[in-house]
Amino acid sequence: GRGTLRDLDDLRQDQAACRTLGLDRVSGSRRMGEWLRKMTPAHVASLRSMATGFARRLAPTLIAHAIDQHGYVPLFLDGTAIEVTGKGFEGATRSYGDADQYWMHAAFLGKLQISGRLASGASDSVGDWQTQLAEDIVPVIPADVPVWVTMDNAYYRGDLVKQLDTLGWDWSISVTNPNNKRPVLDLVDDQAPWTPLPDSDDEDVYDVWYCPTGWPQPVRYVIVRRWSHASGETELFPTYTVIATSNDRVSRAAVVQRHRAKQGWENGFKGPLREMDLHHPPTASLVGNQLYYTCGLLAQQLLVAMQYGMLPADARTCGLRPLIRDVIGTVAKLTRSARRYQLAFAKSNSQLAWLIHACHVHDTWWRLAPG
Repeated sequence: GRGTLRDLDDLRQDQAACRTLGLDRVSGSRRMGEWLRKMTPAHVASLRSMATGFARRLAPTLIAHAIDQHGYVPLFLDGTAIEVTGKGFEGATRSYGDADQYWMHAAFLGKLQISGRLASGASDSVGDWQTQLAEDIVPVIPADVPVWVTMDNAYYRGDLVKQLDTLGWDWSISVTNPNNKRPVLDLVDDQAPWTPLPDSDDEDVYDVWYCPTGWPQPVRYVIVRRWSHASGETELFPTYTVIATSNDRVSRAAVVQRHRAKQGWENGFKGPLREMDLHHPPTASLVGNQLYYTCGLLAQQLLVAMQYGMLPADARTCGLRPLIRDVIGTVAKLTRSARRYQLAFAKSNSQLAWLIHACHVHDTWWRLAPG
């Protein structure tokens, strides 16, 4: 359905959909909410383990595709606020805005979401990243895979980057906090040899080395100097973007290019939340909501499995919405005339080629996947 518990009430009335899904009966939304409130942390941990196991089976295909496209596998770590309206939401607290919220901490391996943990609003902005890294992320990625982790300023922490260095993964972080940027920019000499950034008319790059307080060793900072505003007007003083990175082997331009791809992964993070209506927790129980969002994690993985395993290659560039609209939500009418069956689709369906391709897949992809 559209991602809310109320859709179950519609599904109960749709006999064809129930038969297609192999369901004998469907619980109503009220009963499902009661079921969520009975969940325990052990239930959530069990479902997360299932999602990690499924992600491990899907990862080889995603990794091979990413290495073919980029030469490395992008891993994106981020957290976002899940605002709630109304009273009684367990663990929801007010943080930056005016509304109560939870924290959602996620990790994406390319387009595949491999972790999604809902935490109380009073938790740290990056959550329990040690547990998330050990239980959700590391088990999915083979040891010999080249990984580039992109993060925002919330992850600018010495113990975190030390752990990534131990794993042998490259990383880059947007340093946006003025207190973090200032000592880096102070190292830039007035006579520094700035290099023009390729494919840009008003940006130069330069790099320095700096060791923040408490960090194990100095790291490389790539600084982007921009002279124009977003409107295109030339400014009197430049603006600076600072990117901290562990990689000292690739060029400055390559660091900027790889890190700026983070914007695309951020859109990928918003996709499951928006397109499956996961911005609205369904129950007052924090544990119940954690299990609900873990179901959303599994739903995203199933959609990506279908995208890479059952659809043609040109379907890999789209987000979740076309998959839901043109494949999952496709409606057709089956008629029989003169002893022949005919399947009639709406003329607005623009992706019949995807369905035809899926029909010619002889076996489901996850049955062929490793594990």
